[in-house]
Amino acid sequence: SQSRYEPTLVENDPIRGDYVCKTILSGSNFKPFVTAVGLYNDYGQLLMIGKLSQPVQLPSNMDTTFIIKYDR
Repeated sequence: SQSRYEPTLVENDPIRGDYVCKTILSGSNFKPFVTAVGLYNDYGQLLMIGKLSQPVQLPSNMDTTFIIKYDR
């Protein structure tokens, strides 16, 4: 069966019989970039996607907030 997860972030664990996050995701060297922001309703349905003009690296020492402005 095919994974429903992003293949670059998970790997199959044959002992557990499930997919687990790769070890690169739990180390201090993992510094992801944000390229898009998805807005969801209370039912988990995707309402819209906002693409950033350039990637933003998330800082490891604080939370990040994106302010979204959209035109109707």
